[in-house]
Amino acid sequence: MKPSENLVRLGVELPIPAAPIGSYIPALRSVHHVFTSGQLPFRDGKLVYTGKVPADVPVPQAADAARIAMINALAAASAMACSASIISFTMATCR
Repeated sequence: MKPSENLVRLGVELPIPAAPIGSYIPALRSVHHVFTSGQLPFRDGKLVYTGKVPADVPVPQAADAARIAMINALAAASAMACSASIISFTMATCR
């Protein structure tokens, strides 16, 4: 199953990538790879969650924020790759 088909099966529609709110590039294509950065839980142009987990944001809402941010990252990558059909991903966290 192609990633785009899996998104349809899951009921996920990729939004138009949000404009960056800082001085960074949301996605960068390098030949065979697309790198994303700075993806936040924006929905309809609004930041839906802010704060630390669990002090400010309960765990269920934090999970929803992570889902929204990941969908936004997929949208940015898909826009650079010209298709969600070829997207696969690896997640890295820098500490």
